[in-house]
Amino acid sequence: MAVPNKGEQVRLPVTDLAFGGMGVGKIDDFVIFVSGALPGEDVTAEIIKRKKNYAEARIIQIDSPSPDRIEPRCKHFPLCGGCRLQHLAYEKQAEYKRSQIHDSLKQVGGLSEIPEIKLILSKQPFYYRNKMEYSFGLSADNELQLGLHPRGRWGRVFDVEECFLQSEQSAAIVAAVRKAAQELSIPAYDQKCHEGLLRYCMIREGKRTGQRMVNLVTLKSAESEIGQILQRIDADRVGITSVVNNVNTRKATIAYGEYEYPVLGDPFIYEEISGTKFKISANSFFQTNSLTAESLFAEVAEFAGCQGNEKVLDLYCGTGSISFSIQDKVQNLIGVDSESSAIEDAITNRDINGIGNCEFYVYDSLDYLKIANTSGQHFDVVIADPPRAGMHPKMIPQIAQLNPPKLVYVSCNPPALARDCADLIETGYRLERLTCLDMFPQTPHIEAVALFTRPTVRRLQ
Repeated sequence: MAVPNKGEQVRLPVTDLAFGGMGVGKIDDFVIFVSGALPGEDVTAEIIKRKKNYAEARIIQIDSPSPDRIEPRCKHFPLCGGCRLQHLAYEKQAEYKRSQIHDSLKQVGGLSEIPEIKLILSKQPFYYRNKMEYSFGLSADNELQLGLHPRGRWGRVFDVEECFLQSEQSAAIVAAVRKAAQELSIPAYDQKCHEGLLRYCMIREGKRTGQRMVNLVTLKSAESEIGQILQRIDADRVGITSVVNNVNTRKATIAYGEYEYPVLGDPFIYEEISGTKFKISANSFFQTNSLTAESLFAEVAEFAGCQGNEKVLDLYCGTGSISFSIQDKVQNLIGVDSESSAIEDAITNRDINGIGNCEFYVYDSLDYLKIANTSGQHFDVVIADPPRAGMHPKMIPQIAQLNPPKLVYVSCNPPALARDCADLIETGYRLERLTCLDMFPQTPHIEAVALFTRPTVRRLQ
């Protein structure tokens, strides 16, 4: 059969689920990605994008549905860009994520021997997020909107009426803020002309503490306008314990302010994970799934296998959440991160919990590795939780020179993990254990923890 062109329709058996959540089919050896299609289905699809080696298509008709296809819970599916897998039975979502880690290690990393991948399901497939960012926007008739972005259309916003990712209270807050802002005629920010006021409504929740913060991000200071909004909503009824105003005067489309004003209550909330208390401000980095984070930290601790006398280095440590999960099993721990605000939070949380064996420093992880090697430092375990791009290529030779017997690598991007895995193996490390944790049910996002080991001769101190 000839390879189809843009605009043509094809009948296609779907055989796999790609990294990112699209169904995969083939005509001869030509790959076609079909949005919304599931493995085991026959679909009629229209080609909407044609490249040299692949094409993308949209479903016209499902000729034979998968037995794993279910009715999505949310009325906004598939319009919303958030939950791309809500039409797939939850257990199957997680199984495909595990297989995508395996495929990345094999195809991207070139590994021929891959350990069995342990799978840990989320403790809650819905209402698991402790942070959500909602965007203000304008409808076609210039009416204020507050909600999320349609899939693939980041310049547009639709009004969210329900969402099953954070909580029922979160959806109620969004509806109340939207209604009040409309009644008060407070203008939404217009990205095209860099005018207006309301940009984002970010909600943070303490799943264990019940505390809830609303952060309204605006183009300029808006304490007066936010005060008027609060007068029209019942903060206690919807469970709001604090409100802050972050001001972002730049054109950058981020829910992060250059400066911040407290409006109601404290400018922070508390969360608890595995017995550790965390103080979380509006702009703190924190694990998004508090409940499954407990499983993640337990897996890191098991892989590290500390007995009480180890020295540990935590690279990309953020606010120290992983560090604190193993601090009672180590002699001492050093955490480094390039974000000064994250280190400030780590030090605050260390002191709140009375932890005495953890030190945190503002350093680029690569720079600290160079210092550690130059000064002859020794670590029994190195933990790395890099951003989506993975570790800087120059870090792996530095880790090899530092020569820790164990490296515990936390990854949110299987292809980046696979690339770094191949480089680590070249330096003499062995991929010994691997776990897939479903931190983000209903979405294609994947979290993994890998243990690398390397025989080493301990340096004389």
